[in-house]
Amino acid sequence: MEKVSVLLSVYNPNKDYLIKQLESINAQTYKNIELLIYDDCPNSRCDKRIFKETLTRVNYKFLKYNKKNVGYSKAFQILIENVEHNGYIAFCDQDDIWLENKIEEMVKELKKTNKEFAYCDRNEIDENDNLINSNIVNPLVKDFGDDRKKLLIGSPFRTLAQGMSIICSVSFAKSCIPFENFAFDKWLSCVALAENKAIHIKKSLVNYRRHNNNVSGILNGITSKKDYYSNRVYNHDLIVKKIIKKYPEIDLKLMDEYSTARIKKHIILLFKNRWINKNVTLFEILLALTPDFLFKFLLFLYRRKEG
Repeated sequence: MEKVSVLLSVYNPNKDYLIKQLESINAQTYKNIELLIYDDCPNSRCDKRIFKETLTRVNYKFLKYNKKNVGYSKAFQILIENVEHNGYIAFCDQDDIWLENKIEEMVKELKKTNKEFAYCDRNEIDENDNLINSNIVNPLVKDFGDDRKKLLIGSPFRTLAQGMSIICSVSFAKSCIPFENFAFDKWLSCVALAENKAIHIKKSLVNYRRHNNNVSGILNGITSKKDYYSNRVYNHDLIVKKIIKKYPEIDLKLMDEYSTARIKKHIILLFKNRWINKNVTLFEILLALTPDFLFKFLLFLYRRKEG
């Protein structure tokens, strides 16, 4: 039975949420598991007693502390670099809850299909563990099904597989580093699709916790139009440029055209390629026509309503 390293990056986690996540790892039906933990919050280290008290069946190890915060993607790169076997890697957030058969089901499918990257569907729960939505299929998959070319074109702009839904081979993960200043799960998804190594497991095997502190979200951390274009549009273009350079044999002109249209706020080209990401494209067409002061005011109203 191949070993599975569960990689967990923590940053000042909610104690109750973390305990529930660890309990779900401890309850996995797959037996050959280890947990590697990287604490990326220098000013407020996680209490190690939580792990000792909760993980009664799973071996775990804390990686060496860094004096500075390295960020989400870099933290997972460090974790990948510290895996010392040739089995599998499962990426873990600090506040979700895994179904007990998650690892077993996903490893079984990887071995059955001879693929190296698997992603599953999910349920959504709220801050009190109440079910919000069940059996959520990724919107990208809903739009494009099994069309690998369209999935690849859309993947730099939309997350095909969030980290907590991914299990991949160690060799595949190591081949994808170093990670740059963009979401590591987006990059892994792009590479897996480009190399035809991805398998979609049509089962909800994780309860994804939806709350105000999630790292993801189109307006998370955005305070102005400049922020939006820097953190979303230009950030996505980094992935586009890297994937095109890595796979020159694949025709990705539409991917490049759409990314360039976003940067240049080219409304006609955006509308032409809106099939890649309909809702965000329409939002960005409106954004291109909206003065920054009005965008800031609308952000204020939106957050006031949400908060």
